[in-house]
Order: sequence, then structure tokens, then C-alpha cells
Amino acid sequence: DGGACSGQRRIAADGLANTVFTLFTLLVSGRNLLTGGHQVRRRVLIVDDHAIIRLLVRSLFEAQDLDVSEASDGAEGVRKAQAENPALIILDLSMPVMNGLEAARALKRLRPEIPLLMFTNNDGGLLEAEARSVGIAAVVSKSDADSTQRLLMRATALLDGHRNFLSKAAHDAAAD
Repeated sequence: DGGACSGQRRIAADGLANTVFTLFTLLVSGRNLLTGGHQVRRRVLIVDDHAIIRLLVRSLFEAQDLDVSEASDGAEGVRKAQAENPALIILDLSMPVMNGLEAARALKRLRPEIPLLMFTNNDGGLLEAEARSVGIAAVVSKSDADSTQRLLMRATALLDGHRNFLSKAAHDAAAD
């Protein structure tokens, strides 16, 4: 149905606009939520097929004094994770070559110690359950109005080693 597709595209565009606005607001404010003033520069790998999302998330994490690298599909993300040893990997779900869930499976086999977050337009209970089953700590929807704050909060928890917090937070969110 053309109307349904148009509506879905509008919702996706609204979600992207919210994400861009929130990223811009955080960057302009200069708040450093991830490093807490520490001088240690940890690396975050962003794996997303949309260059604008990679750029915006890169800018957000660099503003938090983190080193950032990028990959445009899951296969490239797996290769870069092996070569660069990131402290955290942020994956999109829908990507060419290898999607986020396939990449997560490969990453957990090769580098099980690296925490994974999924930042995607696709959300819902089934995705959350499948993502957790392959080792993804949390799923953050790009279309949520507070998506970047949620991404930062979950990234902070993972970088600080609070995996149990994320499990409880995800469980509480699913119960709502």
C-alpha cells in the first residue's frame, strides 16, 4: 500500500530529524557524558550503512573524548573490530553484505569480550529478544525522541562495565 509506505518513510524521516537535532544539541552543549573527565581515550566502532548516521554518531562520541572508527556494513565492521580492538561496537540492523545480527554473531565468536549495542530504526520485542540471543547488550531505536541520550546512557554503562544494569534496564523497558 503506497499510503502505508509513505507513512513509514515519514516516521523514519521524523526519527532521523529527532536524532540529528538531539545530536546537535548535545554537541553544542559540550557535555562529556562518557569519559567523566578521564584522559583515557577508548575506541568506539560505529557500523552503519548510512554515512550521515555514522557522521553524527562519530561527532557525538568524539565530543565525549572517544576515538571513533567507522564501517559501512557488517563484514567491514567484523574486520575492523579484529584489527582495532574497540571498547564498544554500535551496530545498525539493516545493512548490505552482512546485517547487524549476523555481524553480532561473528563478533561474539571472534571477540566475545567487546560489548555490542544496536542503534536501529527497527525496534520491537522480537528484535530485542533476537538481539539479546546473539549477544547484543541493548537495542536503541533511532526513531525515539531521546535516542541519542539513550545511546549515550547505554554506551556509558557498557564502557564502564555495567552489563547487569543494561539487562535490568532492558527488562524494565520490556515490561512497560
